[in-house]
Amino acid sequence: GGLLAMLAITYWLWTNYGWTIALVANGLRALGLCLVATNLSLAYHALSIAVEFRDTIGLTFGVVLGSAASIVPAGLGIGESISALLAIPLNVDPASAFLAVAMIRIIGFGLNMLIACSYILMDKNPSAS
Repeated sequence: GGLLAMLAITYWLWTNYGWTIALVANGLRALGLCLVATNLSLAYHALSIAVEFRDTIGLTFGVVLGSAASIVPAGLGIGESISALLAIPLNVDPASAFLAVAMIRIIGFGLNMLIACSYILMDKNPSAS
């Protein structure tokens, strides 16, 4: 399903905007998934859990789906649960997958809150000295 959708979107981009935009869009998508997998790998490392990088790539889809679900109220837990379910066929402990994805999400919320607060507290009209 996902591969067909990607091919359809790539074809649409290619026919409407050219092959350069289609390739760049797919490259950015692949880069984004690799960055999420790296983030997840670092979370496992912080938890002192040994998980191979190739397994974290499979678990990135739970993070991506969780990000999409976070726009609804009580979205926290959806992506984590999906990652726990995806961990079973990858021979990764579902509890550790849940914990790693939850840690990523909560740290992300905290960083966003710090950035927002610092922006609000910034002096928007600095006085000339």
